[in-house]
Amino acid sequence: IGSITKTFIATLTLRLVEQGVLSLDDRIGMWLTGLPPSAARNINPDITIRQLLNHTSGIANYTDSIIPWFALALNAERRWSHSDVLRLIGPPRFAPGEGWQYSNSNYYILGMILEQASDSAIPDMLHAEILNPLGLNSTFLDAAEDVPLPIASGYQYLFKRNVLDPLSVHRTGTYSLAWTAGAMVSRPLEIARFLHELFAGNVLAPDSLDTMLTTVPTGIEGIAYGMGIMQRETTRYGTIWMHGGMINGYAATVWRVPAEKLESAFEF
Repeated sequence: IGSITKTFIATLTLRLVEQGVLSLDDRIGMWLTGLPPSAARNINPDITIRQLLNHTSGIANYTDSIIPWFALALNAERRWSHSDVLRLIGPPRFAPGEGWQYSNSNYYILGMILEQASDSAIPDMLHAEILNPLGLNSTFLDAAEDVPLPIASGYQYLFKRNVLDPLSVHRTGTYSLAWTAGAMVSRPLEIARFLHELFAGNVLAPDSLDTMLTTVPTGIEGIAYGMGIMQRETTRYGTIWMHGGMINGYAATVWRVPAEKLESAFEF
């Protein structure tokens, strides 16, 4: 489900905030230590967890680099370490809080902070805090845990041809690179159920949900961003809440239409 992972990770973060494990206003420097020298130069320690969640940190997007895609082409089964990924992050795009840019780096770093703060692995926390209580038994963080169910074959356009070619996705390489920025796998019905339960108030406390849905401008007409979720103005449905996801071979989207009290999820 690619970056729909971010909606789950943002929710998990707010659950831990409710439990007093960390604060949205914590500076990331208090949790991140021992960074590779290049990462230490490019990641401002004064960035807050809140700024990671709503993409106002200014941290460059590590998947914009061409390096990991060449590396995966050479060794698709490579398991990426945190240090490997952090070294891919380039110079910041703007000072913290002074702009907006979607960046997978924010949610990768957030995953590291959550594990450091809680002394628990992300898959264990996801299952304990969200997946098991909601009965989402087909949702997993791939490469970080075993997925005991078959996964649909991925497809993508190759060489700009107007044909779909089968893509053999080596999950270890692709999903260890994505991790908490985009490595979750699920089924459309489970994604829709998660969003339904979230908006029904069955996952977060009301104040936490309000915080999640507090948006910042993106500079894109009709789109604002909360925490792991996007607000979009549409002609047909009015205001909707959504997130999309794309990762090698797969694309997905999930919508919440408040006027209809409806959730829909698609994989295509």
